Amino acid sequence: MILVIVTVVLLVGIMVSGWFEKDVFGISKYQWVILVTLVYLVLVTTSRLRQLNYFYFSDEGDKILIRYYPIHPLVQKKKAVQIPKIGLAGYEIKSSMLGLKKVLILQQKVKGSVAKYPPIGITSLNRKESDLLTKQLNKYLRP
Repeated sequence: MILVIVTVVLLVGIMVSGWFEKDVFGISKYQWVILVTLVYLVLVTTSRLRQLNYFYFSDEGDKILIRYYPIHPLVQKKKAVQIPKIGLAGYEIKSSMLGLKKVLILQQKVKGSVAKYPPIGITSLNRKESDLLTKQLNKYLRP
C-alpha cells in the first residue's frame, strides 16, 4: 500500500514541478524529478527483491497449509503448499541481502527421499510471527 501511495505522490510531484520556475536548494526542477525518480526506482527494486508476500499458515487437520502471494499490485499469482503433517521432513529459513530478505524452504518425505519446495518469501513476517511459525513447524518434525 505504501508503494502505491509513493507512486501517486511521485506522479503528482512530477506534474506540479512544471509550475515552479526557481531552483529549490540550488537544484533545478528537472534534477529534482530525476533524483526522486531514482530514489523511487531503488525502493521499488528493493521491494521486489525482498519478495514480500501475503502469508497464511494453517495446521488444522492432518495437513500443513501455506498460502502466499506477492504483495505487489500488478502480480496476482496465488500459490499454496500442502504437506501432510507426517510427511514434513524439515525446513530451512534463509536470510540474504544483509537480512532484508528471508525465505522458508520446506522439505517433504516422498517415496523414501526428501523433496524441497521452492523458497517462500517470509520477509513480511515480523519477529513474533516468524518465531510462531518456527514453533509450529518444529511440532511436526520427526527425529
